[in-house]
Amino acid sequence: MPETVRQVSLESHISAEERFRQRNDSFVDALMAMQRTSYFAGGLPGLVLSLWTCVVFLVGGWQVMDGALTLGTMVAFLAYHMRLMPPVQALMALSANLAAVQASIKRVDE
Repeated sequence: MPETVRQVSLESHISAEERFRQRNDSFVDALMAMQRTSYFAGGLPGLVLSLWTCVVFLVGGWQVMDGALTLGTMVAFLAYHMRLMPPVQALMALSANLAAVQASIKRVDE
């Protein structure tokens, strides 16, 4: 009889350990997915905005050289462009924050 109780206790311990391992693995997977999303969302906006600024300079410079645009107009457009970038960056960073919130909610639900 004592061996049966000991065996049942050992089996329930193993079962609890396996449940913990599964929950921990799902937590780690959710955390890693959030980190990947955060890194991607953090680097991509800077790249996109830098490329967009390069496009503005190239197209604007080309139009200034062709005479379709004055230098003053290009400088004014670039000033507006630079004022627009911080809010756009903030909106892009919001997606990373939303991914973190989703992962946190998933952890709370478990």
